[in-house]
Amino acid sequence: MAWPRLLREPVVHFLALGVLVWTLDLFTENAVDPEIVVTERDVARIDALWQRQWRRAPTPEELRSLVDDHVREELFYREALRLGLDEDDTVIRRRLAQKVAFVSEDRAVPAQAPRAELEDFFAAHAERYRRPARISLRQVPFTPPDAEASAIAALDRLPELDEAELAAIGDASMLPRRIASWTRREVAAEFGRGFLDGLDTTAVGRWQGPIRSAFGFHAVRLDAFEPERAATLESASREVERDWLDARRREANEAFYAELLERYRVRIDAGGFELAPPD
Repeated sequence: MAWPRLLREPVVHFLALGVLVWTLDLFTENAVDPEIVVTERDVARIDALWQRQWRRAPTPEELRSLVDDHVREELFYREALRLGLDEDDTVIRRRLAQKVAFVSEDRAVPAQAPRAELEDFFAAHAERYRRPARISLRQVPFTPPDAEASAIAALDRLPELDEAELAAIGDASMLPRRIASWTRREVAAEFGRGFLDGLDTTAVGRWQGPIRSAFGFHAVRLDAFEPERAATLESASREVERDWLDARRREANEAFYAELLERYRVRIDAGGFELAPPD
């Protein structure tokens, strides 16, 4: 008979393998809508995105090219879904999860914060918005080996010097000669904690020192000192609204997560692990 000989033919093996792959492909592919419709709304959105980026309307040729790109992207996207390429990609999973979170936030968080809620939020977190102390000063640096003696000698005549003479006195240093409205933390970061601790914040307008730092000694004139003070809702309105929106977004996400836990069944088979409840 010819059947045994036919079954041994390489061509038959190849065709059988092709049929098997095609059959498996049918069962493993995801169902995807084969029809792509570009609506007037889609074109308007593409046009608006272009204008936002380039600050002008696209030409007819540019808009046609943009629509072609949209179709190409949609085709590739649906083919990727059909082939299941999104299923094992960590980056894509995270981006999709993030996008769903953004959708839940947009639905739950108003575009503008209600005044009454901002007032309540500010009252509950007033300490967060305290305004730090601010320091403005002029300093003349003196470096070793005779730093302290040079600073002491200079203090007597510094009040009589003009700006040009003040710029010429003292030693070369990478430290700024003048600072304006710095916080205590900023001063300590630049000059060292010892310099900050040695500064008399009550002696505004007078030369003082010598004040020691890790870089030597300094003659210092405190030009202004603003003590730490409480903020008002008006003075901290931007920070308060930003923090209020962040808090509302977190609340919306937690509420959405709790809702999803009610709609889906979650089972953790790995020993020693337990699903944490939503906040």
